[in-house]
Amino acid sequence: MDQSKTPEINSTDTHPQQADPEYIKRELKDIVHRHIDKDGDGQVSYEELKNYLAELHEKNLQYNVDRQWSLYQPQIHEVFSWEGYEPEKKEVLTWDHYYNQTYPELIGIDIGIPIHREQDTASILAPPEEKPKEKEETVVENKSEEDANDDPHMASLKQMVRRADARWKLADENGDTLLTKQEFKHLLHPDEGHEGLQELFIKEATEDMDLNKDKKICLDEFMKHLSILATEQESSDPNWLSSQQENFGRFLDKNKDGLLEQNEIKDWLVPAKSAKFAAEAKRLLDIGDQNEDHKISNAELMEHYEQFLNLLPASYWKSPSDLEADSILENPHYNRDEL
Repeated sequence: MDQSKTPEINSTDTHPQQADPEYIKRELKDIVHRHIDKDGDGQVSYEELKNYLAELHEKNLQYNVDRQWSLYQPQIHEVFSWEGYEPEKKEVLTWDHYYNQTYPELIGIDIGIPIHREQDTASILAPPEEKPKEKEETVVENKSEEDANDDPHMASLKQMVRRADARWKLADENGDTLLTKQEFKHLLHPDEGHEGLQELFIKEATEDMDLNKDKKICLDEFMKHLSILATEQESSDPNWLSSQQENFGRFLDKNKDGLLEQNEIKDWLVPAKSAKFAAEAKRLLDIGDQNEDHKISNAELMEHYEQFLNLLPASYWKSPSDLEADSILENPHYNRDEL
């Protein structure tokens, strides 16, 4: 399981009716009618699918960020911007507040990362010619000698903190040690951030999947990782497993050598958005378009409805208790939308 992502609100429970096939089918029909079938012909085209997936991705992303931001209860601080010398009062998240909320088991334990950080405005307020040079930092390996003496859970937590610290520093674009909501978004979803954040995200994911440490991902490693991410319903569904295997061979392993190399891993995890939604739309169309008319009818959609669950918004799977949750999971996940 990936241990680098900022923890998300507990969302393991759903309404009983949400698992009911007939209920899911009605929800999918409603979404197609109201949001996907723009020309009203009663069918879903490739372009309609692609456009909807792009819109849904942004909505799910913002939904997750809003929930997490609210969960951490950000504080009001004076924040300097690049545009001027006068500070503005904004909601921000401090590292120590984030750390204490996310890793309560590590409070009071020295892991070599400073917890309390004074707001630093030097890099913002200094004239361009006087801006301090960024300090070169030693890249922290996943496992330290000290971690080897810990129990697996504690070693895992320490690794998570080091990864979160690395993400925080890259997400903190103005270097003031505080995160605004936009910067927090990139802490949660580094694949949506600048190139440095994306590279870190790819590095983390590769380390988690690459069991034999050859910097490549074979099908077995790929499936083992997805089996950890999968819900109980998905992992018990042979169609889901076979579709993931097919996805590996048809779309991800571009040179067909049975391995995902660095460029293929990058294309998988942080593809160009246009390519990302185009590929997913094509995959769904291939599944649903049984009569090969390049569209998916309601009947075709209902026949293979289990393959179209990702058309449901993230909020669909949240129960009322989830929406009011005030607890944080210890083990964070990659954004499932990206896998």
